[in-house]
Amino acid sequence: MEEKFSALRELVGRMAGQRLPGERELAEQLQVSRPTLRAWLDILEQEGSVQRRQGSGTYAVNVQAGPALRSISLLIDASLKLGDDPFISLLVDQLLASIQAEHMQCSIERISSSGQAPLRLRDGAILIGQAGQALIQRISAPGIPIVCMLLTSEVTSHARVSILQTADREAGAESAASLLRAGCQQLLFIGKQEVSASWERWQGAQQAAQQAGSEIAFRSCSLNYQAGLQMGRELAETQTSARRGIIVTNDWLALGVRTGLLGKGIPLEQSPLVSFDGLPMTEDPALGIASLQIPIATMAEDAIKELQRLARHRLPAGRAVRYPLSWRPEQGPIL
Repeated sequence: MEEKFSALRELVGRMAGQRLPGERELAEQLQVSRPTLRAWLDILEQEGSVQRRQGSGTYAVNVQAGPALRSISLLIDASLKLGDDPFISLLVDQLLASIQAEHMQCSIERISSSGQAPLRLRDGAILIGQAGQALIQRISAPGIPIVCMLLTSEVTSHARVSILQTADREAGAESAASLLRAGCQQLLFIGKQEVSASWERWQGAQQAAQQAGSEIAFRSCSLNYQAGLQMGRELAETQTSARRGIIVTNDWLALGVRTGLLGKGIPLEQSPLVSFDGLPMTEDPALGIASLQIPIATMAEDAIKELQRLARHRLPAGRAVRYPLSWRPEQGPIL
């Protein structure tokens, strides 16, 4: 079957810009069933290799016909603190590296959801942060391809906009499940409900705890090291003999929480800690932080590929792509 799918790819490549044979003829030519053919065409349509036109047929896309992306606008939510948030800083660095690898130029601007200042848009745009949601309709009007990151909303229909999302709710559920499997009698989630990723992780953790018949508490906290340090010291004052599992909504905050606990003499085994992002700062075994990784490098590379795909399409082709978080291979979940 793989050989037949490869034959279909080759046919599509040879017929760039032309209408493909009808489904019956194409299925007979490849000697496959029509449902199988339709499934293959769905895959090729998602990749941007074919385009279905109602009442006309299926066309092979000429991938060379779309405008070339020479420069990209990188628009970053002004509320995201690049210098104080290692995750955002790493994401931006990875995006810049991916853009440079494609020999493109890049301009960086800070944006806000309420701002009306004119934007210097390039051939395509990458929006980072919730402020991007308010700007999608405004900047998509000229028809440039757009990729949004760190949004929870779905792609607006009939738009050249794609959203790269992280599976935060599922990651939150896994964090709680891992602590319960480790025998924790209490669960505590530390985060900020106003931040969408934190809220989604909390919802997932809460659902997993409820399904297991366990209680979980929520503590609101600013998402930075200093706030985590203070929170860790406060938690140490209420530590009991029970094993309390702590879920912290990002690594930078988690590092502060762990430092605060250790400074007050709370041992690692008494307070297992799960976090998110998978940043290098949490890899030290002495910290005892199990972090679910976000595939930052993959998302950065995919953001550029998605812009290129959108640029090739004459018709709306926006979509949402979700990325699961995973345990570090050498670390694994808490046992």
